[in-house]
Amino acid sequence: MEKEITTEEAKAVLIAAAPKKRFVGIDIVKILAVFLVICIHFFLYNGFYQETIDEPVEMIPISLRWFAYCCVPLFMITTGYLMKNKTLSKKYYTGLIKIIVIYLIMSVACAVFDHLHFQKEFTAWTFIRGLFMFSNAPYSWYVKYQICIMLLIPFINLAFNGLKNKRQQLTLVVTAVALTAFARSFFIGFDRDTQIQILPNYFDASYGIAYYLAGAYIRENPPKRCLSNKLIFLAGLVLSIGWCTVTSYYDSSLNADNMFTFASWHYNDYGAWPVFLSSLFIFLLLFDISSNNRVVIRILSTLSEATLGCYLFSYILDNSRYADFNGKYPEMTDRLIHGPEIILVNFAASMGAALVIHNLYKLAEWLIKKICSRRKLQETQENQEQTI
Repeated sequence: MEKEITTEEAKAVLIAAAPKKRFVGIDIVKILAVFLVICIHFFLYNGFYQETIDEPVEMIPISLRWFAYCCVPLFMITTGYLMKNKTLSKKYYTGLIKIIVIYLIMSVACAVFDHLHFQKEFTAWTFIRGLFMFSNAPYSWYVKYQICIMLLIPFINLAFNGLKNKRQQLTLVVTAVALTAFARSFFIGFDRDTQIQILPNYFDASYGIAYYLAGAYIRENPPKRCLSNKLIFLAGLVLSIGWCTVTSYYDSSLNADNMFTFASWHYNDYGAWPVFLSSLFIFLLLFDISSNNRVVIRILSTLSEATLGCYLFSYILDNSRYADFNGKYPEMTDRLIHGPEIILVNFAASMGAALVIHNLYKLAEWLIKKICSRRKLQETQENQEQTI
């Protein structure tokens, strides 16, 4: 006689058979970050920074510009979140290989483009120099940050993870943020000749470490996932973007030396405190999104793995398409309205190229591992035969 299945057992079977939820928020953050890179370059290449800003309605594109400006900081926070538990080992340092290989491939691609499009001449020396100076791929300044932060990560983690409790970890994060983001950009007063900088800014160029520690802290002490917290983060994002928008509009109205064009005397930097807060709130809004749809999970993880290549390759699209776009829309208002036309195409094309390169890298990595494993097996068999 067959055993009768209880309701509880049936539920357990259904739960076990159901696809497991996976946090895809980090993938979404990385994809958004590289998309915002394309967006911030839209403002760079469409002539926005040469336009006179004298109407309040222009605060709309200014606010969008500041939102896009969170692109690189989102990558930096994500690095801290993902790498928080990495330790000093030989295997850890092999993680640099992929970054360097992708960088080298993109450097060659960008150099070929510059030669064909801008008639830039390269010699063996200038090309090699460009590799070491990170100038062959003009967007590769971020690769310099990645290499440097990865070399420091095991030691930063020892300091962070060695702290006794949450309060000490928060103190470390606040200290790092205060000595970098706030030290470089927090002033009392708006007159540059009379305002007061309240913190010494000797370490202001180290803001990347502050972003890293913020990401590590969130990984260790994630906020409760609830509507009230999300509303707080959203309000914080609106206020920080609003602050940047209003102050840069005010600064632009005083920028007589440059025909009242866009200006932000203290915040136009990835390490500025309002940019830090905006990026942090975006991250907190998105990082804990989850999904149990395998197709969605697969697509997001695949795209997020290719974000570095997308970032670097976008230089080619930016420098090959904006001349025609600006000619098609001579007025800035029209360029802003039709911005999605070029932003979406540049993003899709850059991501497509990055996916090809990324998959070729994975194929080469698989082949190398396969060859090494076969050699190791042959050596083992030869040693056994010699022993016999």
